[in-house]
Amino acid sequence: IIEDICQRTGADKVNLIGHSQGALDARYAAAKRPARVASVTSVAGPNHGSELADHLERTAPGDSPQGRILKAVLHGLAVLLVWLETGWRRDPLPVDVHASHQSLTSAGVALFNQAYPQGLPQAWGGEGAYEVNGVRYYSWSGTLQPGLTDQGRNRFDGSNRFCRLFARSFVKEKGQCDGMVGRFSSHLGQVIGDDYPLDHLDIVNQSLGAVGKGAEPVRLFTEHAARLKAAGL
Repeated sequence: IIEDICQRTGADKVNLIGHSQGALDARYAAAKRPARVASVTSVAGPNHGSELADHLERTAPGDSPQGRILKAVLHGLAVLLVWLETGWRRDPLPVDVHASHQSLTSAGVALFNQAYPQGLPQAWGGEGAYEVNGVRYYSWSGTLQPGLTDQGRNRFDGSNRFCRLFARSFVKEKGQCDGMVGRFSSHLGQVIGDDYPLDHLDIVNQSLGAVGKGAEPVRLFTEHAARLKAAGL
């Protein structure tokens, strides 16, 4: 895909922005093809794993009845979100929910990080190298904040209620998460911010643009586009 974009646009490099698990995909692509990637931006990426994924792995292992039910629910949710948010009408892409879940656990991401450590902080809660192999690394994320993330249109948004429920599974970053990813676990490269009043889906303007009180997720992306341009990327 990167090669196709470069050929169609005439650009030498691309800027990759990945939300959630997409941040790991972007990191992988940059590590494999640094000559074609100008920057990687992680948006609420589980760069050190998700405590929610750990909780689900403990309570609903993949080979258990609970695990099979969870797999079916997650698969249905993924299909629904793709249909609602993108209107995908072509042939469905293959989905391995169990493997995807495993790759988001702390253990799964730790294995990934051993192979692809570019941009990771050396100390918990810190920043990582801003540039590795010619690729710039950035990140931002949000946290659930009573009075903000549970107000506004989020009062009518079921996804926010689920994020608030999921946040109860966090121990290490209790009270410092967006419902699916911890504040410090999201750090990669230059941290633009890690406490925006945005839950895990609000941060990409989901669902259907219903976000919390005073939240402006679109502004974060437009400002970052200007940041990349100013950096010559």
